[in-house]
Amino acid sequence: MMRPCRTKGTARWIHLALISLVAAQILIAGRPPAFGVEAVHPKAILNRQLNEQVIRIPTEEPPVVTLEVTIMHPNGPGPFPLAIMNHGASNISSGHRGDRYHLTNTAFYFLSRGYAVALPMMRGFAASGGEFYHFGCDLSATGIANAQDIRSVIRYLAADPRFDTSRVIVAGQSFGGWNTLALGALNVPNVAALIDFNGGIESSDCDADSRNLIAAAGIFGAHTRIPSLWFYGLNDSIFPVDIWRAMYDSYVRAGGNAKLVNVGVFMANSHQFLAYPESLHSGCRK
Repeated sequence: MMRPCRTKGTARWIHLALISLVAAQILIAGRPPAFGVEAVHPKAILNRQLNEQVIRIPTEEPPVVTLEVTIMHPNGPGPFPLAIMNHGASNISSGHRGDRYHLTNTAFYFLSRGYAVALPMMRGFAASGGEFYHFGCDLSATGIANAQDIRSVIRYLAADPRFDTSRVIVAGQSFGGWNTLALGALNVPNVAALIDFNGGIESSDCDADSRNLIAAAGIFGAHTRIPSLWFYGLNDSIFPVDIWRAMYDSYVRAGGNAKLVNVGVFMANSHQFLAYPESLHSGCRK
């Protein structure tokens, strides 16, 4: 039987993740040179109160494309510790690339704690270049390919004096949560914590997604030294309880350092956890 956690809600768990980041004693690595000039997207409607800016960042992995990345930061020159927020995906195709990801309660939470936030769009999404990665049933390969582009974003922002990339948290929702877990397997220097919200991926041409998700989670866990925090719920419309529990068990058995937070039955669909401000005040279960 599952028992309620003593915490008041998700904000408490994220706060504990921030504390663990500060305590990690990460060494500051040498910062690479900038890859190019940052340009503000000419058509973006920006929130100046959040110092919102849309820039383009080139990837390091071929074929080289530029990614659309939204950045926000508190007032002042910084440098601010950095949180990377990775987007989800729904009904994406060559004719529907989705919208720029920038409105998320978690981003606002990090901003309120003094963090800068970067929200990269993966290749093939929104205004990012190229086509989205697709490796059929090899779901770990899809995650790793996207993670390499996320790593490019972190390295690029290291050259910007506004950001302190010696203190980085990487988080993501659904498809973005999966890419976050994949980034952990790259063990990018100075990334101190991973936060996975309902992470996973579905492939339209693969009839064994569940088995492949569980196996891929084990691959990630075997190669990841960064601690992670996982949020899932009992009424997830995409990833049922038996699937996310098996993913977590596979990850931990392989050696991954993770803590699982069960948010229980949340609103109409716990997969949309981050879409509601109530997520920062909800209870949780182990």
